[in-house]
Amino acid sequence: MGSSGRFHFNEKGTRFRIFADSRALGFAPETVYVDAAPGTIRPGPADDAIDVIDAIAKPSYYSDATGKLRRRPRFPYPPAGRRATPPVEPRRGHFDHLRPPSWEFSAAMTYAVIRTTLSVWRHFFQLDTMAWHFTATAGPVLQVHPRVQCANGWSGNGFLEFGFPYFPNRRYRFCENLEVVAHETGHLIMKAVVGTMPDDEKSLQYRAHEEAAADLIALVTTLHFDSVIAHVLADTAGFLFGDNLLSRFGEWGRGPTALPRRSFNDATLASARALDPLTKHALSSPFTGAVYDVLVGIFVGHLVRRGLLDERVAARCRHTPGVPVPDLRADFRRAHRGQADDFAEALRTARDELGWLLAGAWRRTTTDGLTYGKVLANLLAADAELGAGHGALLAQAFAARGIAA
Repeated sequence: MGSSGRFHFNEKGTRFRIFADSRALGFAPETVYVDAAPGTIRPGPADDAIDVIDAIAKPSYYSDATGKLRRRPRFPYPPAGRRATPPVEPRRGHFDHLRPPSWEFSAAMTYAVIRTTLSVWRHFFQLDTMAWHFTATAGPVLQVHPRVQCANGWSGNGFLEFGFPYFPNRRYRFCENLEVVAHETGHLIMKAVVGTMPDDEKSLQYRAHEEAAADLIALVTTLHFDSVIAHVLADTAGFLFGDNLLSRFGEWGRGPTALPRRSFNDATLASARALDPLTKHALSSPFTGAVYDVLVGIFVGHLVRRGLLDERVAARCRHTPGVPVPDLRADFRRAHRGQADDFAEALRTARDELGWLLAGAWRRTTTDGLTYGKVLANLLAADAELGAGHGALLAQAFAARGIAA
């Protein structure tokens, strides 16, 4: 491909501990390096662009019931506002001494995941910095609230906030779900790169695309953790057209638009438009599903080229919405046996190629009349520029969803 370089964590950076995925699946806290010299991240954690504030008994800025901003409370959270826990202090310049279930761990993990998501995508966008889109109206610092009184995660002008999936039950925390934090950060990334506009000027497809993009940003970010790749391949042996860690996003809160999110799905524009009511989340599914099918196609292609999978099996590993995929689990198990490291590298390569394709497309995308067809055209242009050779795969996957350039 025309792009070069793979994202690597800066092991001279500041250490944090995070869950790369759900502890219910057996994931344990692991070390992640934030790209900042030890001692440069302030208590909070905080820096010049992000401030984590564990506010006490704070209602969310958005309403779960309406999805709209409440009249109260109003952003920003005051500097002297009440806190449930003091700003989290580093130890010898690092934050990896913190342990769950403390809220200090949750606050630090939220910060680390935001920074990691930004670092991964700055790499793909080839940007040294990424300015917040809200700086002129809300100031230069993103306020992050790891716990608020709601059943969702929210991204807004100047803030991210995270509630509890079964609120008022507070057993589970959205801020400890890497996909949720990366998704909400993804909204900010899209607004920084593509731009934004007044809410009343945004079409439903515009909103749906941003939801899909945020899901895909989270998916690619998650795939930068070897523990996730190892879990996925141990579970699937590389047969990714089914229910697995990558194909499901789970329940994202409650309210009028909440629904299970699946990156592997059978949604088409026609099937989504037949829904009543048609929401941005439902309309995002055809785009997300097409890109997931592309990821799997790229991955399977690399398995074949590396001599890891028989071409006849690969030829049957195709997904068309509404048509059952052949059950190839046994074939993949045989191919995967003794080749776990090579399968993992093929998935990393597919992840990288997808990241470059998406970033190349979104760099070309503007708010002006944004449609799925225009974004597909930009994906095809990015593929041609990169010399990736995935144009036919892209066109086919999107055509199956009713999307044409």
